Amino acid sequence: MPSSLLSIVPGALKLSRLQPARDHVILEATSQETAVPCPDCDLSSRRLHSFYSRVLRDLPWQGRPATIRVAARRFRCLNTACHRKTFAEHLGAVARRSARRTTRLSDLQRHVGFALGGEAAARLATRLAIPTSADTMLHLLASVDIAEQITAIDAALRALCRADAELKARLDILVSIPAIGEATALIEMPELGTMDNKCVASLAGLAPGRP
Repeated sequence: MPSSLLSIVPGALKLSRLQPARDHVILEATSQETAVPCPDCDLSSRRLHSFYSRVLRDLPWQGRPATIRVAARRFRCLNTACHRKTFAEHLGAVARRSARRTTRLSDLQRHVGFALGGEAAARLATRLAIPTSADTMLHLLASVDIAEQITAIDAALRALCRADAELKARLDILVSIPAIGEATALIEMPELGTMDNKCVASLAGLAPGRP
């Protein structure tokens, strides 16, 4: 198989077969992991028990919806003290447990949902060959861990400011003022330029002020 095709599946998978059709594409793949840890005792095992098929919707390929059929595996636990005799491999880097779509597809659909909302996002998703219903789009938005997102954004902004001596000096002055936290101070620092006013204002409203 041409090497140029191998990268169309998530990095944790190995493409074994490509089946293009007129309105969709089916990708057959296997995991690249050779040993998998037991979810209970954490002991890695290479002893295969059986295979099962896991079907995941993925990013489109040449404008057509794509589905990955993963030949997932069950392994035998080699720890005689562990109560679990067999276990299924976890495709954590590819998809969450029991998910029917890859993580990267969920992320893309969620970004579309954030931009447009339920109905409009669902219509655009269909045109982008990542179709889903408005209800599913809203479910994806509701599943976002807001606290986790805020923490990640806060850390990225703090690192950006600390890496620039001038920005750091200005930030230190601003946050020294009572009731102004780092997120609020960013409103007075348009040099960052990577966030619009609405996003900055939202962060400022969510971030507690410094006493």
